[in-house]
Amino acid sequence: MAHRADEIAADAGLACLMAPGSPQADPAAVLAALARQATLALARHRFDGLIATGGDTLAALLDALAIDTFTLTCELAPGFPAGTAACAGRQLAIAMKAGGFGGPEALRDAAWRLLCR
Repeated sequence: MAHRADEIAADAGLACLMAPGSPQADPAAVLAALARQATLALARHRFDGLIATGGDTLAALLDALAIDTFTLTCELAPGFPAGTAACAGRQLAIAMKAGGFGGPEALRDAAWRLLCR
């Protein structure tokens, strides 16, 4: 778990970037900062997948990564679609967990499903 890309270990096979723990006045600024850190993490590491929590988060990430289309391929769990997109010359698995779906283990289980594809 990290708030910034430079906090992710060089040999990490999996990482979770989180928004700041304290409330922020401008939700758009929080999303932009999170998307910036995800872009840096993907540039520094060879992660094969990206999971976003919520549609606004996914939209900010797709914008920051200059991804304008992706192909839906499956549903990892109810309310948890996944697909692929071209990103910086490689295929990237992308999934989105809708806010109200899944229990505490939903993100962990989805990450393993994406890693094992």
